[in-house]
Amino acid sequence: MAEFSTQLAPDEVCVPCQRGNKFLCQMPQEMQDKLQLRGFVNGKDTPILPVGEVHTLINNKEESINKVELMIGGEKKTLIKDLSEFGELKQPEEIKVFIGANEPKPPQQHRNRTEYAMQTTALQGTGVFAFEIVDSAGLGLGPVNKSDLTPEQKSILGAQLAPIFGLNITKIKDAYE
Repeated sequence: MAEFSTQLAPDEVCVPCQRGNKFLCQMPQEMQDKLQLRGFVNGKDTPILPVGEVHTLINNKEESINKVELMIGGEKKTLIKDLSEFGELKQPEEIKVFIGANEPKPPQQHRNRTEYAMQTTALQGTGVFAFEIVDSAGLGLGPVNKSDLTPEQKSILGAQLAPIFGLNITKIKDAYE
């Protein structure tokens, strides 16, 4: 039986047998135990995603097409209908899916409706909100500690996340200038 290659090809990020789409599930374990989240790319599925670690769905560039979906509590939800809308992939690792949820805050601490909806559905273990964030801040894959971000990265992320939470970033910037 042939052994797996341990050599990188020139200009490659990983050994070809380890290439694939990346999934990261960052939430309380109890929540993932209820939701049983799994990822799909072009119909190819992950096992139930582990919490706090990157899972690689072994895949090649040619099969990293069409839809990206999540199975949430036994129900399939489409995150991206057509990957070709984002241009041609150079490598399968360009598909990175992050699913995150925090411990919910008590109701009196909610700042707006979106946050309230996110937290109340998370309390019931019935809701997962997926946001697409373009990595223009240069964060890479995996968990990021807020204290490690540069002011520029914080600004970029704030501008991307503000509309999701119903905030007007211009008004916020004006208040601090």
